[in-house]
Amino acid sequence: MLLFGYGDGGGGPTPEMIERLSRLSAVKGLPRITCSTPNKFFSVVEKSDKMLCEWWGELYFELHRGTYTSHAKLKEMNRKCEFLMTDLEFLSAHDKNDIISCASIEEMWKIVLFNQFHDILPGSSIQKVFEDAIEDYDRFLVMWEAEYTKFHQLGSGVEGEDCVINLTTGAGNRW
Repeated sequence: MLLFGYGDGGGGPTPEMIERLSRLSAVKGLPRITCSTPNKFFSVVEKSDKMLCEWWGELYFELHRGTYTSHAKLKEMNRKCEFLMTDLEFLSAHDKNDIISCASIEEMWKIVLFNQFHDILPGSSIQKVFEDAIEDYDRFLVMWEAEYTKFHQLGSGVEGEDCVINLTTGAGNRW
């Protein structure tokens, strides 16, 4: 069984997906593809094997530690924003002049956390949700840049001394 379409938020399959399904069903060498319902699928499965396992209780996959997505840009932006927030909080902790706004930090964290909602990050929402999330991340980046620039321009708060802070903990780009 292969479920397809744009998420479970009402997007459903597109005409292009239906066309691809139709074309692939006739390709020699590929498994036979049929479009059906879950009820028909499970009816066939039940008839084909009497040794099916039964599971009682909650399904928890111990080895499932990640979330796949059909919207890689959102995953990339989420990770980038997490790293940037770590950097900003580090700077804020060393900010003797209270240059970095605590209200901005809170608002930025709300953007990041809101967009980690279970239907946004894995890519199972409708298209408008993803467009809104990208706008949120863009707004986050503007806010972060403003706080970072303000801190840089006004100094670290270490009076009479230059201060060098290395925010990179490893080689290369972290996102």
